[in-house]
Amino acid sequence: MLWMLDQVFGTSEASAEWEREKQGVRNAVYAIQYWTLANKYFGAKMIQDARRCYLKAVGHSPAYLFKPGLLRRLCATFAPHAYETSKAIVRWIGVPLTRKLENRP
Repeated sequence: MLWMLDQVFGTSEASAEWEREKQGVRNAVYAIQYWTLANKYFGAKMIQDARRCYLKAVGHSPAYLFKPGLLRRLCATFAPHAYETSKAIVRWIGVPLTRKLENRP
């Protein structure tokens, strides 16, 4: 996937306007891809790969620091055993690990 994005963004468009538009979304597109990869790696317990991709996502779009779960998971890549232990404790005391968002007008 990243190879294909490199090809798309590395090839010049015929129109300068199209090129500006394409390059204008480049960081957002890469951030989405790295975010997706990071979450998949994290779920597969491929901790180092998850950390690398979380950091790349933030590098392409610093706003990703405010995405729900990113900081928690990124910190967990530095201390995976502590993260798993804390999840087990939370489950044991009966606190839900995710919260349901209410529909707000």
